[in-house]
Amino acid sequence: MAKQTYFKLINAAKTQLTKAGKDPEAIVYVLLERKQWTMTDFLVNQQQAMPLIEQRQLAADIKALLADEPPQYLVKRSWFYGLPFYVDSRVLIPRMDTEILISWVLADYPDTKQLKVLDLGTGSGILGLTLKQQHPDWQVTLADISTDALAVAKLNAAKLKVDVTLVQSDMFANIAAKFDLIVSNPPYIGVQERDVMDASVLKYEPQIALFAENKGLAFYQHFFTTVSQYLKAQGRFYMEFGFQQKAALKALLQTELPTAGIAFHKDLAQKDRVLRGIINSGTNQ
Repeated sequence: MAKQTYFKLINAAKTQLTKAGKDPEAIVYVLLERKQWTMTDFLVNQQQAMPLIEQRQLAADIKALLADEPPQYLVKRSWFYGLPFYVDSRVLIPRMDTEILISWVLADYPDTKQLKVLDLGTGSGILGLTLKQQHPDWQVTLADISTDALAVAKLNAAKLKVDVTLVQSDMFANIAAKFDLIVSNPPYIGVQERDVMDASVLKYEPQIALFAENKGLAFYQHFFTTVSQYLKAQGRFYMEFGFQQKAALKALLQTELPTAGIAFHKDLAQKDRVLRGIINSGTNQ
């Protein structure tokens, strides 16, 4: 019987996934995370025989991927800004484009001490926890309407060994303080977009973190009308949004925050996806 090497079995799995119209690299991600290998480790060990217990796990992973389960949920880990985060179906899987928001904040506040920061709609905690990890002196609050999401954020805070405050809150309902900085990656997908979304997202990721009423604008509408009450003078907010929403958001901001300074930032595909607001700035871009 021919030796069942990592190389042979992974290549066969990739072929099977490709034929089914699935991402063949997903199985590589799963293997590397389960083994805690780098790609270099895989290349060094690819001609070694895969143990039978790992072959059984591989078969189960292939079956799950064929059923559209995200690889990050299979291994309960996703990477964001170089940090490993626990994820499961209670929270969204971090996307690389969201790192742009973090980079923008860090560029704007390279040395600032003792900022009070709110991550509104925190999910797994990637925004607030990453900022806390980069700036340990910042006082960070993670808020979410979902107690399930907050449980995941609490777990990630413990794993990263950072001290943050967690608050269950529908938008600002249970928020009493004022902040220097608010960050948010809210639900911004309109229900009418369901037909063009990936099956894995619709099947497994939490709907409450994906969809919003009014063509995906409901969160922003409420946020813009109330955010001034929760920001200090010259306070800033940074938000991700859908690539087709810039014009609608500019119109909302002109109505609700006409004196705020607004700027936009493009994602990796060169589409406007992140906005920054500075309260009482009086300039717009």
